[in-house]
Amino acid sequence: METSVTLEHGIQLTHAYPFNRRTEKVSLGKASGRVLATDLASKVDDPRFDNSAMDGWAVRVEDCTQKDTRLRIVGTSQAGGETPPPVSSGEACRIMTGAPMPLGADAIVMIEDSEEEEGTVCVLGSARPNFIRRKGENLIEGLIALHAGMQMGPAEVSLAATMGHGELEVVSRPRIAVISTGDELVQPGLSLTEGEIYES
Repeated sequence: METSVTLEHGIQLTHAYPFNRRTEKVSLGKASGRVLATDLASKVDDPRFDNSAMDGWAVRVEDCTQKDTRLRIVGTSQAGGETPPPVSSGEACRIMTGAPMPLGADAIVMIEDSEEEEGTVCVLGSARPNFIRRKGENLIEGLIALHAGMQMGPAEVSLAATMGHGELEVVSRPRIAVISTGDELVQPGLSLTEGEIYES
C-alpha cells in the first residue's frame, strides 16, 4: 500500500475523483460569506421608473430658459405615492427624492434654487436633466449581475435584494476532517516521553 505521495501525485489523485458539489437555499440574512451556486439575474429594472435624485420641482427645460421664471404648481410627486399629475407648459410639480417623474417633465430644479409663493414657484437656478435617475440605468431586468462561484459579502447581498431575490442557492459548506499522523503525537492529558509532542 502506498504510504506517501508527492504533491503532484496528490493533486492527480484529487482530480481523479469528481467533487460532488451539493447546494442549498438560504435566506438573504444568512447568505453573507457563502458561495453562489448559480448565476443570478435581476427580476426588475433598477430604477423601476424615471425618478428624481433631489428634492425640488419637476419642470420642463424649455420653460426655464430665463432666470426668475414663475411656474404654476400642479401637485406633488412623492416616493411610494400615487401617480403624479402631468406637467404642461408653464407648470411645475413638487417632487421628493426617489419619487417618479411626472409625464411631460424633463428636468429638476433643486428646492434651494426656488422660491414658492401663493401656488407658484419662481425658478432662480437652472433646470437640470442630470438630476433624473433613468429607468434601468443600474440594472436591466434579466441581466445577470451576480455569477456562480462568487463569494457573497454585504455588497453582493444588498445587490441581490435590489434584484428582487429573497433567497439564494449557495454551495453547501463542505465537511472537513483533519487527520494527524506521526509516532511522536500523544493525546493531550497523557504524559509525554522523550521526543513526543501533544497532538493539536
